[in-house]
Amino acid sequence: MPHVDIFREPVYRTFRSSECSWAAFYMKLVNVFRYFLPILIIFVTDGLWRKTNTFREVPDISLTGDFIVYAYGHDRSIVSSSFAVLNSAASSDQLSTSQITHHFSNPTDFGEEEDNGFDDDVQILNLNLQFQMSTQNLSIDTLIYAFVLKFRLDYHSVIDMELLLTDTLKLPPSTSTIQTTARLSVDQSIPFHNSKQTFQIIDRSRQDVEHFQIQSVLRRVTQSPITLEMKR
Repeated sequence: MPHVDIFREPVYRTFRSSECSWAAFYMKLVNVFRYFLPILIIFVTDGLWRKTNTFREVPDISLTGDFIVYAYGHDRSIVSSSFAVLNSAASSDQLSTSQITHHFSNPTDFGEEEDNGFDDDVQILNLNLQFQMSTQNLSIDTLIYAFVLKFRLDYHSVIDMELLLTDTLKLPPSTSTIQTTARLSVDQSIPFHNSKQTFQIIDRSRQDVEHFQIQSVLRRVTQSPITLEMKR
């Protein structure tokens, strides 16, 4: 008896749907979740190439040249600053002229090598800051100053912070020159919540005098996630 194939069914069939069909839309949606969603998660979470363990980065710290200095006497006070809003609000007998100069130096240039507790590859710099202010024949007993510095990290994170070097000094009578030597350290009390963060203590676009008052500035310094500490 001869063998005759009456019906033959293939093991599988390949169907190609049109571009506007629901099947094609479903396959494209699956491909989006398969390929593009992981890439999107990588960029939203700052990338898998970012470091997740403990790391050390030397920040870039520079002095902007902005400052606010208040000097208090027995019956009145004088002020000197680099902000026009604060200077315009001061009276003629309260506003004082001043001059500020600064430079960074290497401690080894002056034979000041010491054990600072850091590795040998960490560079320690001295900030030499000189400030001259006219006292206007005022017997000063209290001096409050705030010098603005810029703090930047750009390796693991992009952080732009404004730091203020502040201190309050009680002066004996007939004081004409003050020399303060201290070690500056950065204290971070609040962790960064993202890799890009900017914090500004003094908003230069403000026109209200209260924003530039020394007490208001010092209050905002305590709210900053990063502050400078002076260890005399």
